Amino acid sequence: VPETIEIGQDVSLSFILKNLTSGTKTVKVDLSAFSTLYTGKQIQEILKESKSVSLAASKEQQIPFKIPYQKYESALTEDNMIRAIASCEDTKTKADLILEQDVVLKNPTINITVVERAVMKKPLNVEIAFQNNLPSAVKNCSLVAVGSGLIKDQIEKTYSPLIKQ
Repeated sequence: VPETIEIGQDVSLSFILKNLTSGTKTVKVDLSAFSTLYTGKQIQEILKESKSVSLAASKEQQIPFKIPYQKYESALTEDNMIRAIASCEDTKTKADLILEQDVVLKNPTINITVVERAVMKKPLNVEIAFQNNLPSAVKNCSLVAVGSGLIKDQIEKTYSPLIKQ
């Protein structure tokens, strides 16, 4: 798993299976992905696929698993978590193994720049920059600024649509 994956990017994972025996093995691999909460509770299935893998004696094989953004965009919760599960079964002995990997997707960056000298008890202008990295426009987007002691009243600005840069 790459260290950081932003929302909007495809998630590319890989599992490595190794045959520790002196004979060839055939393994049925069921791959699935779910949106999850921070508690680990599965919310919605995102993707499910199966494949058969032949492993030569004492060899290992990498099993790639790609989750396209289009598959997870509507299933993601506010926790931005995806759990990928590989359920592996030796087709001859029926021995099984389950591998799990949690991926936490990063929200897009918002940059706030102070554009003038700050003076206590005087209004201050700032520049706020956000880049849409999603493959489609973001609609009904709003920016809300709040802060006890920093802002007298809540400030809300609505922007739509924000197209990909």
